Amino acid sequence: MGRLFAIGFLALLLVCLSLSPTPAFAGPQPLPGRPRIAALLSDDVLAYHRVLEQFQAVINLPVATFNLDGKIDRAPEVMQKVMAAKPACILALGAKAAVVAKTWTQDSGQPPVLFALVLNWRRYGLDQAPNIAGIEAEVAHATQLANVKMLLPGIKRVGVIYNEEQSGALMAEARKAAALLGLELVEATIDRPEEFASAFRTMADKVDAFWMMSDPVAYTLQNIAWLKDRCIRYRMVCIGQSANIARAGLLVAVDVDLVAVGAQAADLARAIVLHGKTPQEIGIMPPLSTRIIVNLRTARAIDLALEPKALDLATLVLDR
Repeated sequence: MGRLFAIGFLALLLVCLSLSPTPAFAGPQPLPGRPRIAALLSDDVLAYHRVLEQFQAVINLPVATFNLDGKIDRAPEVMQKVMAAKPACILALGAKAAVVAKTWTQDSGQPPVLFALVLNWRRYGLDQAPNIAGIEAEVAHATQLANVKMLLPGIKRVGVIYNEEQSGALMAEARKAAALLGLELVEATIDRPEEFASAFRTMADKVDAFWMMSDPVAYTLQNIAWLKDRCIRYRMVCIGQSANIARAGLLVAVDVDLVAVGAQAADLARAIVLHGKTPQEIGIMPPLSTRIIVNLRTARAIDLALEPKALDLATLVLDR
């Protein structure tokens, strides 16, 4: 299913790229001798703007911003402007921006592209283009599990649901990390998002925590909403990634620090455009900083008393 989605996504994109050109770029002109960076946003989303704000604060180079506004059919219009600006590097924020930038630069290999905030970036083949580097949007599984173990040391058996095609390789890494931490993963695989609820029910009485991976088949808005209610009903510790999942009602999330991602992206972009580093030399890097979000309302709802020392570990505590 994930492969069909990606193929359909790229097919629609290629159709859009055949549309007629649009007026030339009218954005800010670079100062003499200073390369311009083009920041391409997938949509008007707060997370993208937070990363971009810090990127602009650190990069100390001219940055022209472009936005797809969530619409792939705007790719020709927007990318005509991006390429007319002759940027020394494109910062692509989000999956749509990354795939559009890859498609428009893959023939010439120019300009270099640096992506961030792309969940499950492997499904888009971003590591197969020599002119693309990036920062992973997911916190490493070992880091997620270690933070949760530190916050909730009593956890022993952790349930996880995933699609083998999309996340099989990542699960191999997760198993190694879990073993080192003294955790047992109770696993279930699904082929369609609709199978999530049934898979969860089969493991609910066998685990003392559930881990919602950023798997594109399991991780849907419908499944998150369903899981929130079941975690409270079963009085189960449910953990995931991103502040949004904690705000939705899951107990704990281990998320990337968006401000740190912006600064990290700026450092990588400067290494490319000012110091001659190639995207292949940089590769796809993990985020340098993470944060722990705890939903105290959910803790009370499942009758879980968190130690003050545990709460001290949290970067953000939701209690409203």
